[in-house]
Amino acid sequence: MQYCPLCQGLTLSKPCMGYCLNVVRGCLAHMAELNPHWHAYIRSLEELSDAMHGTYDIEHVLLNFHILVNDAVMQAHLDGQKLSEQVNKICGRPIRTPTQSPRCSFEGSKVTHGMKISPRNDEETLANRRKEFINSLRLYRTFYGGLADELCVNELAAADGLPCWNGEDIVKRYFMCCGLR
Repeated sequence: MQYCPLCQGLTLSKPCMGYCLNVVRGCLAHMAELNPHWHAYIRSLEELSDAMHGTYDIEHVLLNFHILVNDAVMQAHLDGQKLSEQVNKICGRPIRTPTQSPRCSFEGSKVTHGMKISPRNDEETLANRRKEFINSLRLYRTFYGGLADELCVNELAAADGLPCWNGEDIVKRYFMCCGLR
């Protein structure tokens, strides 16, 4: 490129598509080197997202945590004597000491401290949000590798068939050095 069109007062001319692609790809070559790493990152997020289902889905685990606690308490209640014997065998019998704090009585308390379960919108699940996120990332899978093309096609270069700047002059068509368009 000997002169830019703006330097010669050609403010309305845009670079030819092929010329734009050659120059911008050269300028953004270091960005294109990120593409395989970006692609691998998205692929690893897809794999992680795919693995997060069923018993490995954090939302499922948290929403059913109360059931797990209930099962554990029930099991401890059923096997209380056996559990006490095992603890005493491993840790020794507890030594009773006088309490240093006043005893609390919950008998007279009429306040219930239950959890309120808010209504759930089935579409607003973590799994659905995760899928939306992965799908939006897939749209940008080739972001770094196709950045020059996006810039030239959408913003910088003249549309095919329009006069354009080839690096030296305004021309009707852009030809590369070997005569290829």
